[in-house]
Amino acid sequence: MKLLVKSGRYFIGSALVVFLVGGIVFYFAFERIIEHEVSELLLHESDQWIQQLEMAEEPILPPKSNELEIELTASYSPALVYTDTLFYNSLEEETMPFKQLTRYAIINGQNYKLTVRKSLIEKEDILFMVTLSLSVLFVFILLGLFWVNRFVSKKLWSSFYQNLKLFQGYDLNQSKQFKPIESDIEEFNALNETLMKVTDKIAADYISLKEFTENAAHETQNPIAIIKSNLDILAEDETIKVDGQQRLEKMSSALQRVSLINKNLLLLSKLENHQFSGMERMDMKAVINSVLEDFKDFSDAMAVKVEILVSEASCYYIINKSIVDILLQNLIGNAIKHNIQNGFLRIELIGDILTITNSGLPLTVPAESLFERFKKGKSTSNSIGLGLAIVKTACDNQGLQIQYQSKNDEHQITVDFSALEKG
Repeated sequence: MKLLVKSGRYFIGSALVVFLVGGIVFYFAFERIIEHEVSELLLHESDQWIQQLEMAEEPILPPKSNELEIELTASYSPALVYTDTLFYNSLEEETMPFKQLTRYAIINGQNYKLTVRKSLIEKEDILFMVTLSLSVLFVFILLGLFWVNRFVSKKLWSSFYQNLKLFQGYDLNQSKQFKPIESDIEEFNALNETLMKVTDKIAADYISLKEFTENAAHETQNPIAIIKSNLDILAEDETIKVDGQQRLEKMSSALQRVSLINKNLLLLSKLENHQFSGMERMDMKAVINSVLEDFKDFSDAMAVKVEILVSEASCYYIINKSIVDILLQNLIGNAIKHNIQNGFLRIELIGDILTITNSGLPLTVPAESLFERFKKGKSTSNSIGLGLAIVKTACDNQGLQIQYQSKNDEHQITVDFSALEKG
């Protein structure tokens, strides 16, 4: 979720709580004010009736109604009694709420009981209109504050998002210093300075690692080539006995293994450091056929039956050529090298999913560990255990998903190419 969206949600949520609590408090406070005003009005009206009765020579009691009752009584109480009651309104044909004041007065030696009432319908109408008006006002205020907050937040965070975009596009391979846009906000400038220090340190470490990788590739291959050349010369020396020849063969085999480990580790390092750049339109079917041709001698020697099923709609993708070659060379090479005599190899590319299924011996290690470095399907294998680690790193480099599953003597690897752009 984006920062502005989340802050906007927090703002709206907080405003809703504040307005809701404030609205409830205002509603009850306003209701109390109206109640008080009605009580004052009832008291004032009862005082007026008492004055009229006192001024009259012969008091005439008004007729009883829903709003007024005056009657002679033998009892007396100085208390003012306010109560709520209901009366039926024949005009409206419904029961309506009233607030009434009951009090007693002694006029010309006689006790009078006065009951003055006021309809509360007006009060309810006023409360309804006030609540409705406040609700509409609240909606407009909330919308206004939301857009003002969004506008202000965008303006305040604009330099941050610009620098974030620059940072996301920062490429170590371009050897350019990261230069963020200056801001008039002190905290953002402090963040920019920290980012510059961090990126400068990362760039320096990356260059050192890249130089080390290149130097290691060059400096280690030369001694290996010299040793191999001398071993080949010794192997052709007829004066060396059979036992010596066997030792030379073991040394040559071990040297080839060291050379292969060195080559694959350097390849892994380049993949992890994203040293393969450039994207192009690749014909996956053509690459698969080319790799199969490279391993034809192996597959023929083991009598492996090869099946290919590639959908024409799934042929072309925009991907780095070196990486797709590395990926398919290792996947198909492993499927053939670790196959069994008279086995099978089935390659399918349908709907962005590449599936490679092959026969082979059951696994002797956990399946989830196969993508780790120096992990092999069986301990007696001549493999150095880096093939699937290279495959996993190549997939991560291009944002591809890879999965492995096996059942008895059948092994299957699937690669999801949906993250790639189709050509």
